[in-house]
Amino acid sequence: MLKKIVTRAAVVAAAAALTFGAAVGTANANTDPRLGYVGDNQANNTHAVWCVQKMFNDWRTMYYNDHWAVAQDGIWGPHTREALEAFQGSVWNWGDVPKVDGIVGPTTGTQLIEHSGSGYAPYCNTYLPTNH
Repeated sequence: MLKKIVTRAAVVAAAAALTFGAAVGTANANTDPRLGYVGDNQANNTHAVWCVQKMFNDWRTMYYNDHWAVAQDGIWGPHTREALEAFQGSVWNWGDVPKVDGIVGPTTGTQLIEHSGSGYAPYCNTYLPTNH
C-alpha cells in the first residue's frame, strides 16, 4: 500500500515537473507580448533603450565608419529618436521595411539586431521585440 502511494506521488510530481518545464522552456523572450515597444509614449525599459542606443552606434560604425553616436544612457529622448529614425530611413531604403516611425516594434527590433553586428545581440534580443 505504501509503495503504491509513493509511486503515485512520484508520477504526479514528475508530471507536474514536465508540465512546468514545458511551459517555461517554450517561452521565447523576444516574441513575448509583454515586451513593450520602445519610443515616444512607450514604457521604455531602460535596458531596451540602452540596446537601441548600442545597436545604433554599432551599426553606424560598421556601415558608415563614422562616430555619430547617441549617448548609451538608457534614457529615451530626442537624440535617441533621431538616431532611430536615421537607422529606419537607411535600412528601409534597402527595401527591408516601409515605415519610418521612430518606434522599435518587432520589425525594427529585428532589423537593429540583424544589421548592428553587435556582440550584444544575444543580450538585447531579450529586451527588444523582434520577429524571431
